Amino acid sequence: LGAAICAAVACGAHANYEDACRAMVRMARTHAPNRDLAPLYEQKYARYLRLIEVLQPVWSELAWQSE
Repeated sequence: LGAAICAAVACGAHANYEDACRAMVRMARTHAPNRDLAPLYEQKYARYLRLIEVLQPVWSELAWQSE
């Protein structure tokens, strides 16, 4: 859906992203985090942040690697 929204703005079907989203996005339901699981969420987020830090050199190397 994100690519379709971008295309709609790029081709002029919608004036901007806000208008495109308003026209194209429908929310059928919402989800809320389970407050009882907050410590688990925090632990997993901390692990994610460590992975981002550790993998940064790899992503940088791949981004500039020519084939």
